[in-house]
Formats: sequence, structure tokens, C-alpha cells
Amino acid sequence: FAPSDEAFKAEGVPDLTKLTQAEVVSLLEYHALAEYKPKGSLKTNKDSISTLATNGAGKYDLTTSTSGDEVILHTGVGPSRLADTVVDETPVVIFTVDKVLLPTELFGKSPSPSPAPEPVSAPTPSPAKSPSPAEAPSPVAASPPAPPVDDSPEGAPSDSPTSSEDSKAKNAAFHVNASALFTALVTLAATSLLF
Repeated sequence: FAPSDEAFKAEGVPDLTKLTQAEVVSLLEYHALAEYKPKGSLKTNKDSISTLATNGAGKYDLTTSTSGDEVILHTGVGPSRLADTVVDETPVVIFTVDKVLLPTELFGKSPSPSPAPEPVSAPTPSPAKSPSPAEAPSPVAASPPAPPVDDSPEGAPSDSPTSSEDSKAKNAAFHVNASALFTALVTLAATSLLF
């Protein structure tokens, strides 16, 4: 399922550059199925569908529904419609979708409409209470100070001021590389079908 360019620019799409590399991989894998499922199979499907990101019962699954000839994918965060069939040659089918598929495992469930608030009643006045006596602090010994930063074991995380900047740069670079990887895989699959 390949989201259109407009799908990435749509209002409400989370900032995907803030995902970790593992989350980006899961998001990319969520857009692919392990088996050939043409539009007809998706239209008649009644069960949840496992994606390449599925790693356990109910994780990274999606469901389908139909409206006339349209197929709608449901992620739990929001629906996405199959917009077009790019390639449909057994064993590969590539669809464009009108929205990025956002798994609940990464982005939570879509907000449900909240119930109407109940009327607020004024609190009943109560008689004033006298202040309670103050208690002395507990005689617990203070914890020892944390070890100095340079005593951290090798390979332990550090809190350098540039770690956040480095992380953003790495995530942005990975996003570009992941998109290039996805494009390369789709091109390779399409080329192998044509020749």
C-alpha cells in the first residue's frame, strides 16, 4: 500500500521524522502484506489482515470494509481508501492509498467522540476545620549522590547536549533512506514482473 504524496502532506499526519529507526521500519512494513491480496480478495475479506510488521496476535493488523466498489482499510487510527491499482500481476499487487496507514501500536487509537459533560453542581459548604498539627519529617537517611558522568560504563547512554540534534539528523537521514529503499523495492518488483 503506497500512500500518495498528498497523503503525507495531509492535515493530521503525525511528524514521521520523530519516529525511531525501528518505528520507521515497522511503519514501512505495516504498508505491505506477506501474501498476494488483489482488490477482489480485500473486498470479500472478513478477518483482520496481518502485515509484514505483524509480530504477534493482533499486532499491526488492519481490517477492510467496502462501500460500493471502494475498499477502505481500517487501522484503528483512521481509514484509508484504495485510490488506484499501480501493479496487479501475481504474486505482486501495489495499490496507492489516500492516507498514510497509521498503526495503533505507534500512534494510539483514534479519539472517539466524548460524551456530553454532566452538569456541575456547586459544592455544599462545610464547617471550617481547625488546622491539623504539623508532623516532623521522617528520619530517613538521604540517598547517596549519583556517580560522576565519566564513571558510566562504556556503551551506556549519555546526555550530551547534541544527542537530540544528532538523533534528528539521523532520523531524517533514515527517513530519506527508508523512502529510497521502498522505492527501490517497488521498482525491483515491478521490473521483475515486466521482464
